[in-house]
Amino acid sequence: MIKAKWILFVAVVMSIVLMLPLAGCAPKAPTEKPVPAVLSFEAAEYTNTEYGFSVKYPKEWVEQPITEPLPTIFYAAAPARVPIFIISVVEGATFTDALNAAVSGADGTDVAIKSESETKLADGTKAYQAVYKFKHPAAPMALDTYSLGAMKANKWLVVTVATVGLLAKFDEAMFSEIGHTLQFKK
Repeated sequence: MIKAKWILFVAVVMSIVLMLPLAGCAPKAPTEKPVPAVLSFEAAEYTNTEYGFSVKYPKEWVEQPITEPLPTIFYAAAPARVPIFIISVVEGATFTDALNAAVSGADGTDVAIKSESETKLADGTKAYQAVYKFKHPAAPMALDTYSLGAMKANKWLVVTVATVGLLAKFDEAMFSEIGHTLQFKK
């Protein structure tokens, strides 16, 4: 009888000892709120009260007049004229439809999507992003492009940053950072 109790005692102790490392694997509740990310660039901010949003972009980029027949509501460019920064408001059933509507205002536009994925804005709003080549008839070369789109009031808001690789490198991390500054006003 004592031998059976001793074996039971050893089995319980061994079970506890073996389970201790697993206790540290349990998910823990966050102890503090996440700190907002610091931008990698000094920012200017564009705010649109009609559609209720704001977005940040590099301070040295300059707002340009809108001359294209695109659904563009804001256009800015770096001092060297690339990269360019465009905000469009379009209708579409999907992000791909919206993306094509945003960049295909002129005949002959050719969009070749390299990657497309779901993402979230800082406030948790569902959004989509894509990296693609964009050939516009007015441009001598295809543009390396990043776009982020999110829906508000049954319209897509599409933030696009594009460059010509020979003139300014395609910086996907920075272009994504710009797109992800999109915030909807409540």
